[in-house]
Amino acid sequence: MSNRRTRSEHRPRGPTNGALVTGGNESPKNGNGGSSGLTTIVAALTIVAILFGAGWTIFQAQLSDLRDVVKSDHESALRQADVLEAEIKTLHTELVGQAEFKQFVLQYNDLVDRLKFLEAEQRLNERTQAREPVEKATLEAINSAFDHRLAQIQSQMDDINKQIAAAIIIGKTK
Repeated sequence: MSNRRTRSEHRPRGPTNGALVTGGNESPKNGNGGSSGLTTIVAALTIVAILFGAGWTIFQAQLSDLRDVVKSDHESALRQADVLEAEIKTLHTELVGQAEFKQFVLQYNDLVDRLKFLEAEQRLNERTQAREPVEKATLEAINSAFDHRLAQIQSQMDDINKQIAAAIIIGKTK
């Protein structure tokens, strides 16, 4: 046996239609040494891993943004609650002030009505009681002092009324 081979020995054995017959370790036509399926799987897994990483990064960014939005909304809600609480206190103060003012006005009107009644009664008594000049002078002095005191009380009531009105106006501007 010689090392020489004949032409018939160099021909591939297999189908005659031109298809390539490969054995277990022979490389296919793509030149990858038989690992085209493994390369495809590795490439697919790499793409999936990259897509998963990108999705995870996007999810983390959105979650961080959501936390920031929730935090700012919470702080905004707290500020609004503080503002509303202050407005409620102001309205309560105004309502109490208005109720006190209404009560004061009612008392003031009652006192004015009482003063009018007393003045009318005083004039009536003056006509009937002052028969002598000394009594008349004394009665006029008493009436004058009484009128002076009534004017002082009326002035004080007007001052109080102005102070209450100013307090209500100042309370509304706060």
